[in-house]
Amino acid sequence: MDYEQWIAFNGKIDVFHSAVVNIHAPSDECGPHGMRREYIRSHPSWYGTCMPWRDNVFVVTDDNRCGMEGMLIACIHLFFSYYDEYLQMTVPCALVNWFVPADEVPDEVTGTWTVKPEVIAGQKPLQVIHLEAIA
Repeated sequence: MDYEQWIAFNGKIDVFHSAVVNIHAPSDECGPHGMRREYIRSHPSWYGTCMPWRDNVFVVTDDNRCGMEGMLIACIHLFFSYYDEYLQMTVPCALVNWFVPADEVPDEVTGTWTVKPEVIAGQKPLQVIHLEAIA
């Protein structure tokens, strides 16, 4: 198959400004049953202002590695879904740009990872990911 066949799409795309995440993790914050609902937002104009609201998320990039060694941080620019006729299902996606680790190890003082926006040839590249990749 040549490249043009892979990118040709004639279907309908539905765009969303948020996604709901249901979390099951028993803790003090979640309560005794452990259910918690969070919203991930990506809105181009928050409450009518010219400022966008773009949440950041953890994306699993390697199931075989623990913690940040198997994840990257992404900024959500757009949620969308499309119907895949071959799979006969709706595919939920997100358009993201990446943050990459600034160093090889976590910060010595805080113990947290420092990240920076990924830049290639002076541009922040965008990529489409499946919503199931979000941790």
